[in-house]
Amino acid sequence: MVVAPRIASALVVALTLATGAARAKPPRLDFQAPPELTGDVAELRWLPPDRWQAVLDLVGLDAPGAPIRVLLVPEGSPLAQRTPRFITGFAVPEQDTVVLLSQRALSYPYDALPALLTHEVTHVMLWRAAGGRPLPRWFQEGVALYAARERGLADHERLLVGGLGGVEPSTAALDRAFGGSSYGVDTAYAVSGALVQDLVRAHGTSAVGRIAAEVRAGRSFPAAFQAAAGIPLSTFEAAFWRRFHWRYRWLPFLTSGATLWMAITALALLAIARRRQKDAAIRRRWDEEEALAVEALAAATSAAEAENARDGTNRGLVSRWGPH
Repeated sequence: MVVAPRIASALVVALTLATGAARAKPPRLDFQAPPELTGDVAELRWLPPDRWQAVLDLVGLDAPGAPIRVLLVPEGSPLAQRTPRFITGFAVPEQDTVVLLSQRALSYPYDALPALLTHEVTHVMLWRAAGGRPLPRWFQEGVALYAARERGLADHERLLVGGLGGVEPSTAALDRAFGGSSYGVDTAYAVSGALVQDLVRAHGTSAVGRIAAEVRAGRSFPAAFQAAAGIPLSTFEAAFWRRFHWRYRWLPFLTSGATLWMAITALALLAIARRRQKDAAIRRRWDEEEALAVEALAAATSAAEAENARDGTNRGLVSRWGPH
């Protein structure tokens, strides 16, 4: 009589495993690389499936879709030669393709190939989630940055540079910065990552997928943002820039060593000014007392001279500097 419960338990376990297996199904990545880059392919081929499941959950996809071709391009190839040196990878979502220039020195925001691959695959997945419809560059890069890595000290350094350097409080300027027409590209990446970080912190990781789904349904990005987040995009941006300028411009300034020394210097100058005021008051009092003494001495001298004139002697002479 205990067979039925055991069967039911086994079915539950089987269903759970089947569901987990379905959720863990990664996108199919077809690697293409010359022989000298087979080591890089080996590093990337066996990334854990959970990495890709996290990307799918973030952008709101239930299935990864078509296979993604991953090209590892050697530095001497024509494609590498016509790609700017600072670019280490890029995605062409409409062609289901990711390109990695793995022989180039990796720099911010990525220092390892797995993170770079995750970033570019996220671009493809986000494009698919939005149905190929346009998304702001800051949103694309911020989501890919969020998916690929944890924010660290390097991000805060670039945000600090941006804050003290006067980053224009506008996502339109942020999008232009990726083209090199405003502040540095590194700072643009960091600010985009901070924007998406704030979005996720306030509205959960599902907010990214909800926005992409609304865009896929035909809404503009501002309308999709409001429908998914419940607040206007302009309200979210204004709050972000207020926090950004306080955190990365005024707070560092107010707590910096330079500010401390400025405060100490100001207090010292104030003390000097007050000391000079007191010294001037003392000198004025001395001058007044000396003037009164001179007047008294002059009166005494006049009186003595008058007395001498009367008795014809020198007994009433008084030194002009006072008696000794």
